[in-house]
Amino acid sequence: MSTGVSAAALWGRIALHNKLLNDQQWKECVEVFKKLGGKTPIDRIAVHKGFVQDKHAELICKKVDDILAKQGGGEAPAAPDAHPPVPPPSVASASSAAATSQRSQSLAKPPPAPPAKPASPAEDDDEPLEPEAEPEAEPETGEIDLAGAEPQEASKGWRPSDAEWVEAEPAGAETGKKARYVLDDESVALVGDDEIDDGGRAKADAPAGAPGEKPKPKIIVQEINRLKSSFDAPKLPGVKPAQAAAPVGGLVTEPAEGERAPCEVAPNDVHPDALEILRKGVALGASDVHLASGSPPFYRLHGQLVFTELPKLTPELARRYVLGFMDDAQQQRYLKHHDLDFSWEHPEMGRFRANALEQFRGPDVIFRCIAAKIPSLKELGLPETLARLTEWHQGLVLITGPAGSGKTTTAAAMVDLINSTRQDHVITVEDPIEVIHPYKSCNVTQRQVPRDTGSFASALKAALREDPDVIMIGEMRDLETVSLAIRAAETGHLVFGTLQTKSAARTIDRVIDVFPADQQAQVRTMLSESLRGIISQQLIIRADGKGRVPAIELLFVNNAVSNLIRDSKTFQLPSLMQTGRKVGHKLMDESLQELLAKGIITREEAIKAAESPKHFKEEPAGAKK
Repeated sequence: MSTGVSAAALWGRIALHNKLLNDQQWKECVEVFKKLGGKTPIDRIAVHKGFVQDKHAELICKKVDDILAKQGGGEAPAAPDAHPPVPPPSVASASSAAATSQRSQSLAKPPPAPPAKPASPAEDDDEPLEPEAEPEAEPETGEIDLAGAEPQEASKGWRPSDAEWVEAEPAGAETGKKARYVLDDESVALVGDDEIDDGGRAKADAPAGAPGEKPKPKIIVQEINRLKSSFDAPKLPGVKPAQAAAPVGGLVTEPAEGERAPCEVAPNDVHPDALEILRKGVALGASDVHLASGSPPFYRLHGQLVFTELPKLTPELARRYVLGFMDDAQQQRYLKHHDLDFSWEHPEMGRFRANALEQFRGPDVIFRCIAAKIPSLKELGLPETLARLTEWHQGLVLITGPAGSGKTTTAAAMVDLINSTRQDHVITVEDPIEVIHPYKSCNVTQRQVPRDTGSFASALKAALREDPDVIMIGEMRDLETVSLAIRAAETGHLVFGTLQTKSAARTIDRVIDVFPADQQAQVRTMLSESLRGIISQQLIIRADGKGRVPAIELLFVNNAVSNLIRDSKTFQLPSLMQTGRKVGHKLMDESLQELLAKGIITREEAIKAAESPKHFKEEPAGAKK
């Protein structure tokens, strides 16, 4: 092989020979390489454009290093069918940084050319990649002729064996050592594709081979899914990909820590079409509005998904919609982390809780519609006995149910009742703030995670020193939050919290199971003394299809309930609640039976939500047809 062949051209020849690149892809890489003046390694360009997997690019670079090292060392060329030897493990692992550095330098600038050798007659028919250097010539200046055609065996000095992948022979098997390649300053076991993880790294403790074992197969070139990357994405006014950042050497990279992520959408620049979709959802009474890439906008109406007849949103338009609802700080957080919970308010439509995210097809945003006026317990269809739980001055009240069951609305209605009937200081901790509580007869301090405080736990620690009477926790997510909630209830505060559990008995078990086993006995005692009541609810589709109605399970804690909690006999709670209707207890199945008997819900919906579906197989007495 001619000593004047540049590292970049050699890299391309190897990639073409192994059919990792086609001619068109190679030409595109060459154009970018020339446009950047050869300052960006050719392998990085190919990986960035999605033509070559990173692990394959690294293996080619190692092969280039080996070939250039042999040229520089004056070694005799190998036979056409011979494979280059696999470097011993000790050499590979010890020279990690040096190999990476040598590759980067060789791809950025061609190596100096030694005195040219006389060409053989067989080599005169093919044009070399670049002119051979004269014996007394200076080193190359970096100008290289990047060929675009697949190399042929007859090309000058070209040996296919120099470009082929080296099979993973059980090198080092005699000594029990692993053969290793060098990738990014880390030693990685030389194994087959079936033992390489998604990041191009060998799976942990994967053996390189053993005596008598069949050699690992050559790397199988898989078809690359050429999705449009941010480098090639079509430009749309006011749209910027989430991963985009300041170009470095002509390539788009992730923003460095502390740097701003570029965003071509102005803060709070809501797209008129997105605003109209939201307006229509509010008019229809939808609980949620979805703007999703690759799908037409759709609503959740009375618990069911309803798709609009609008065209499917392209990723570019969806990104324009999503970023337009955010202020500058929210845009920066979303562009860097690709997830964001936030609230958004419109003077006519009211407030929305929103979650923006990145998914396979592009950006999405989901809006939860929040009523402009805080509904009362009666307007929500909840029993008036719930008001008893707002009369306590200390203790713990838990509002539970599956996602989308109206827990937040019920908690807001109870806080509003306290705001109307008492003169207290109420602190709420939410992520994000949904319902805004105006001043009535209480001062309501509302804090949003992470805008106003770092976490629920940190906000609760601070709340104990902020002279509260009532604390409302948007979600009891972890051990520290649950522990602080119980502590606050024991120290003379009324605490409301929400959990995603389906019944009163499960809620108590869930709270206790959060704690380590050696603390659970103490927590049972604390909970038996501080717990005041549990509200478990579900929203059931009405029989007439005009909305949903709540089904409620109620537990009011008295001495009998406290004893069962303390003695770890929560499995007896359903029986106690069934016989304690006079106290106000109500089981979920009893609430469903009442709704079914009145014809408000259908039998099918009752069976779906019931704790004991078999009780709903027979027609109840007095049921409306």
